[in-house]
Amino acid sequence: MKLQMKEFTFNNSHWDSRIHFMDNLRAAAMFLGLVLHAAMFYNTWPFPLGRGQTEDSNILHILIETIHVFRMDLFFLVAGFFACLFMRIKGLKQLLKNRMLRILIPFIACFFVLHPWWSAINIQIFTANAEGFWTVYFRHFIDPLTIVRYEFPIGQWFQHLWFLQFLMIFIFAQSVLILIGENSKLAKRLSFSVRRLFEGKSGLYLMVLISYFILLFCPPWSEVPHIGLPLNTICHYGFFYFIGFLIFNSPEIIENAFSHLHYNLIPVALGLFVLVPILNSIALSAPIEILGQNWNLFKGTNVNGKIEWSTPLISNVYNFAGLMRGDFKWHVFSLIKSYTHWFTVIGFIFIFRRFCNFENPVWRYLSQSSYWVYIIHYPLQFTVYHYIFSGRVESPMFGFLGILIVSSVICLVSYHYLIRATAVGVL
Repeated sequence: MKLQMKEFTFNNSHWDSRIHFMDNLRAAAMFLGLVLHAAMFYNTWPFPLGRGQTEDSNILHILIETIHVFRMDLFFLVAGFFACLFMRIKGLKQLLKNRMLRILIPFIACFFVLHPWWSAINIQIFTANAEGFWTVYFRHFIDPLTIVRYEFPIGQWFQHLWFLQFLMIFIFAQSVLILIGENSKLAKRLSFSVRRLFEGKSGLYLMVLISYFILLFCPPWSEVPHIGLPLNTICHYGFFYFIGFLIFNSPEIIENAFSHLHYNLIPVALGLFVLVPILNSIALSAPIEILGQNWNLFKGTNVNGKIEWSTPLISNVYNFAGLMRGDFKWHVFSLIKSYTHWFTVIGFIFIFRRFCNFENPVWRYLSQSSYWVYIIHYPLQFTVYHYIFSGRVESPMFGFLGILIVSSVICLVSYHYLIRATAVGVL
């Protein structure tokens, strides 16, 4: 059955109004994070992130991996789109001011409030630490370098807050490129040529090809980055942000992408059917050189109580192994991954454009609350799991639903009564 593509037309004269399906899509991506992270306690990953539970669930594991295929890629594409929209309406200076209030300040506040919370609860879950929660919390609060005193999964990453770190990087890069473009005829001509490439009938396949090349350098699990600014993961998500930025300026990009959906539905479904079940086996069987790729600009390691710093981007000899030593299976895996990433992202945009391109009180409330809910939910879910469900609920499905419902209710109630009417609720 051929999809109908002409029910909605992008029109630059309407960019100053809300684009409801994109607002709704952004909220959906954020709330899917609650689903994914609630299921994470019962995953079947071959490493212990979030796993304090003996019983696991293949169904929940498939749910996790399926959501992982598109969620953050979709989020960053939508973020790039709205960044361009905001800049076009209010200018670059106001964009930077707005993003400082919405991203930089919340990131700093969360680093000192939420990060110690999450670390303390994880030490309670994963170690035999006899210290109380608050003892560990306040020690982490006064020592920010605690984030590198522990290895992954307790340390070395910003937990779910890494998306704020990446958004700051992308906003900075966007600002630099805009300033260069405003003062360089060569940059303007280059920008025009790039847009023309992605506007063409093969633009979507060009996106797949570029992402495939980037993914060759991304070992399994690299989609969740460490604090050291991993160049491979920044390029991966940055490309989606960049395309979202271009879509605002060139609506033909998304229109032409939509035109490829109807005859790619079956291949995408087959790609997901092949990709999701083999992720664990790829992680376990990929050559050590590929798994050893590390593109972080820096890394701190606790050595006898002192932090020693290194630069894996420069010192790691395996960093080009995905390209130079990757076997046929690794290249096929990376290509299928790129293909399914892009087509599921474009598919979700099409679905929301067709069926959710409206404003109603429910969607508006979810959109407004999604930022707060996403920020607070992750350490909350670990707390709910540890103190309520761990060792008490054996069924993975009941545990998942319980964690999801309890955390969602607490997040939404706290937003409604504590945040919504305050300055924080405006962010």
